[in-house]
Amino acid sequence: MKVHYLEIVTRDIDAVCHACELSQRVSFSAPDELLGGARTATLADDSIVGVRGPFRETEATLVRHTG
Repeated sequence: MKVHYLEIVTRDIDAVCHACELSQRVSFSAPDELLGGARTATLADDSIVGVRGPFRETEATLVRHTG
């Protein structure tokens, strides 16, 4: 199964984006309000990674995907 969109929810968006940029050699976009403020990058296999902050204080950090 190929992952189309991988969403990472974290309280430290800049650190996660920076780590992904270094490990995957990609660049992240500015926050996209249509994606809940997620910053996105396209990987070499055309999968998209989105990194955003929690929508509410009780939302846990997590990683989820859509195929």
